[in-house]
Amino acid sequence: MNKVMIQIQCQKKRRDWEWPKSLPHATIILATPLIYAMFIPLLVFDFCVELYQRVVFPLLGLPLLSRREYIRLDRHRLPYLNPIQKAGCLYCGYANGLLQYASRIAAETEKVFCPIRHQSGGKFHPPAHHIDFAPYGNAKEFQRKMGI
Repeated sequence: MNKVMIQIQCQKKRRDWEWPKSLPHATIILATPLIYAMFIPLLVFDFCVELYQRVVFPLLGLPLLSRREYIRLDRHRLPYLNPIQKAGCLYCGYANGLLQYASRIAAETEKVFCPIRHQSGGKFHPPAHHIDFAPYGNAKEFQRKMGI
């Protein structure tokens, strides 16, 4: 970023305890500990997902996925964010990136073991990777996908 843009962004920086007007202070104060309480479970989940990929993918002949393609921690460098907002951006970047990374690892596993779309209908949102799966109830297509 150029110096002029950084100066403009720094002028828009909020004070540490200035909250968005759309949320009452009490809501933020109550939600924050609950949100950040997930950090330890996310770290444990991260370890398990990484261990799973590093053990299972080579056994299945699948290439390892790159964490960098899913987890990006960069928004905390924006000069117009205060320290609390920067911490929030680090947390959200990590949490959402990790969940997207884990979802992709699960999807790659699903392609190997169960390439069948779910039954359509209702308000179910099928994952994008299901597009190449056999239609629900189509045994012949499933067998073709599985090489049977």
